[in-house]
Amino acid sequence: MSEAYRVRADFPLILVYHGVSRGLPRGRYEIRVSTLERQLEALLNRGFTPLSLDDAVQMLEGGAPRVPRCFTLTFDDGLGSFADNAIPVLERLGLLGAVTVFVVTAYCGLRNGWPGGEETERCMGWDEVKGLSMMGVRIASHGHGHLDLRGLPYDEVVDDVKTSTRLLNEHAIRSRYFSFPFGFFSDSAKEAVREAGYEVAFGVETGGRDEREIRRIPLYRGDGPFLFRLKTCGAYFPIRDPIARIFGRDGKAEKSGRS
Repeated sequence: MSEAYRVRADFPLILVYHGVSRGLPRGRYEIRVSTLERQLEALLNRGFTPLSLDDAVQMLEGGAPRVPRCFTLTFDDGLGSFADNAIPVLERLGLLGAVTVFVVTAYCGLRNGWPGGEETERCMGWDEVKGLSMMGVRIASHGHGHLDLRGLPYDEVVDDVKTSTRLLNEHAIRSRYFSFPFGFFSDSAKEAVREAGYEVAFGVETGGRDEREIRRIPLYRGDGPFLFRLKTCGAYFPIRDPIARIFGRDGKAEKSGRS
């Protein structure tokens, strides 16, 4: 199961965004809604096919043939700016079925006060989350407290993840997918996520050894047209990985993003 999840040839592209702003972005992990619109239109104009996360994972697992020039979209944190600003663009472009939002269940309806957040903004409330699910957007778990799971005792990791699952289930949301907060994971955290019932888990740029550390390509505020083209050309990881190894940034402990 190994090399498939390493995604050496990047297709299917699994892209990850965070906040989406109508004004000046407040940090690296927030992009303008006009940038999001331009990037997604560019993919469609280049002939890319949007996929659900289910379809993308099935390709990685070998249950469906891999095809070039396809992508799926993930948004971490469940921020209110996603609902306010990204959803109209995604709906207009017909991409709602290609979107998965990883929500932090302790913060639904509150502000994102977890450690490491660059700016405080509201997170979507449960009514918004359920409404998106009814529109065809997949909802999945980003943990309960948005914690760095690597340093916690095993039982605490299981408890955090199971609490997230329970709250999702209480709101009639079922998911087999988990996204590690900050993109941080360890073998122990992966095992705890498995025990909590998740079949598939996602990091950010690092990992790729198996189905509980699937890599995603992050899009940041500073990504101009050239870098976006590089990240979506189908060879981003083969270009990135040797450079990351040279600078010692290719391990599970790397903080790949706010995620």
